[in-house]
Order: sequence, then structure tokens, then C-alpha cells
Amino acid sequence: MNAIDLVFADDGEVRARWKEYLKLTEQDLKVDLNLKNLDNKYIELIHAMASVLGLAGRISQIQVSEAYTPQVVGRNFERSEALAEGLINVLSGETPLAVVPFQEPMDPAVQPPLPESPENSENPGHARRER
Repeated sequence: MNAIDLVFADDGEVRARWKEYLKLTEQDLKVDLNLKNLDNKYIELIHAMASVLGLAGRISQIQVSEAYTPQVVGRNFERSEALAEGLINVLSGETPLAVVPFQEPMDPAVQPPLPESPENSENPGHARRER
């Protein structure tokens, strides 16, 4: 995509579509409307390039929009976004990072389970063992 300005240097339509697409990529895309708009601008860009290459009558914007994108690409993007957001929240101090001391796991046959207590039932994820 970085070569669009070079390959289509003489075509103002393609370069205009490219600039519109780039402008949208710089915005916050968490709003569904922006994602749809980005998709539309991408399709317009590809269709404009196809027209310059003499493919206008052989490929439509609908065919371009039906291009296959593996679901794993979308999932990986979403996971990366969630990871980045979580890391930013922790590093900025917005979300605390719980630190607990490491304990070697004990054999359940040797170590009996913790008895239920009001302290354990209120906060089951933070059970505490008295020694």
C-alpha cells in the first residue's frame, strides 16, 4: 500500500481515494460507524485502482467488498487491541496490577481444601491459608 503514490502518481482519483483512506486510519476506529466508513473507503480505493488498471468492467465494488478475510485475522486484531488497551491501563495506573507471592502447588491428597469461611466466601479468588 505504501507504493500507491508511486504506482498511481499520474492518477488523481486513486491518490485522492488513498488520502481519504489514510485519513480515516488515523482516527479512533472503535466506533462501528468509523469501521464501516474505513471499509467503504478501502473498497473505493481498490475499485479506483482496478479502473486505472483496465479492470473496471470486469470487477465491481461489490466483488471487492466480498473479498475473503480469514476470521483469525480479525480475532488476532481484536486480541492485540485488548492486550494493548489492558497494558496501557496498567502502565498508566488506571487499572491496578495485583501481585501475589508464589507458592509451590501442593498435592491435593496431602493438603486438605480450605474450609469455607465468611472471608473466603466474600472474596473466593483471594483465599488465604493460615499457618
